[in-house]
Amino acid sequence: MPINQVCLLWVNCLVTYLGTDVISWSENLKYLGLSFKAGKTLTVDFASSLRKFYAAANYISSHTKYASEITKPFLVEIYCLPLISCGCEALKLNSYQIHQ
Repeated sequence: MPINQVCLLWVNCLVTYLGTDVISWSENLKYLGLSFKAGKTLTVDFASSLRKFYAAANYISSHTKYASEITKPFLVEIYCLPLISCGCEALKLNSYQIHQ
């Protein structure tokens, strides 16, 4: 079965078949850089995106000691901002997630 044929686990179930193929169930799904978690409601996990953002920002700040002050924000905008802004416009975020 190809890796992209995975269903997100909404309720506890044993084995589900689609025709003669077994559907594999998962509690987490990563799609277009966003991590979705199954439960009573579908939630989005931003922890991995935030971790990648902070890692990229720390890398830029530690390796641009002698760069001009215009270069640093430009590099953060180009390389770091897309890591957390990709897909956010399509989601309904709560106040805690927005302030992160």
